[in-house]
Amino acid sequence: MTNQPLRIGILGLIHDHVWDHLPQLQHSENAELVAAYDSNQALRDRISAEYHCPAYATPDELFAEHELDGVYIFSSNKQGAELALAAISRGIPVMIEKPMAANLAQAEAMLRAAREQNVCLMVNWPFAWWPQMQHAITLAQAGEIGEIWQVKYRAAHAGPKELGCSDYLCDWLFNPELIGAGAMLD
Repeated sequence: MTNQPLRIGILGLIHDHVWDHLPQLQHSENAELVAAYDSNQALRDRISAEYHCPAYATPDELFAEHELDGVYIFSSNKQGAELALAAISRGIPVMIEKPMAANLAQAEAMLRAAREQNVCLMVNWPFAWWPQMQHAITLAQAGEIGEIWQVKYRAAHAGPKELGCSDYLCDWLFNPELIGAGAMLD
């Protein structure tokens, strides 16, 4: 085991959750942002300016230039599987934003590839990292709230546009071809 930080690449910048993860990655002692990919020039310019990392127009360019210890995927649901399979085929562990794919066939292909390559594939559930969720887990593990029989969590909002999500996110979020099964899957 080395004390070197994990070299992380970002594949896709059109999912707004990426902009929540980047500051955490920037301040981590255990990981460093090495490079990013997105087909959109404006998003490549943004990440280069804000995080001083190279950004590429294709994932192949990124993979050719950088040795990575892992990738985070923040793309449309449809493109996520393609990007995950590209990383997995190179032996690179993947964390992909929920939902993991646009459909069951894509999800199964990703799982199969990860198993065949013996590569970690993780689906990110953002609310799992919220402080209140972490606190509840700590209380439960310490036995401070008694025996837990069931946990239910419900949340809703007025919609991504109303929350102030970017046009980049909303453009694919409301495109049936790019989102797949839609809000029910998410």
